[in-house]
Amino acid sequence: MTPEIRSDLIKHSDEYVHALMTDKEASKYMLKLYNFLAEMQPGQRMNLRADGEKLRWMLVTVGEFMRSEGHWRCYDLNADYTKIRRTELFPRPRKKRLG
Repeated sequence: MTPEIRSDLIKHSDEYVHALMTDKEASKYMLKLYNFLAEMQPGQRMNLRADGEKLRWMLVTVGEFMRSEGHWRCYDLNADYTKIRRTELFPRPRKKRLG
């Protein structure tokens, strides 16, 4: 799948999510993934890879998750939309070295 298609599925996930949620298998997969994304720890990464239709479901879920205001955490995607990473909400201050 090209980065352009990945980008479209993520950025326009609202156009796809309702149809996908009517499919029982897709909705179960998407809810499980959504919960996983919500539980990621700062610095944790996830490769956006799956077989067949599951990749489409995954990308739409990531789009909906990133657009959601139901969580307060920060996430970012790499340039070709193949990885998602949870980032720190606020950068940690550096510790001063003694000596």
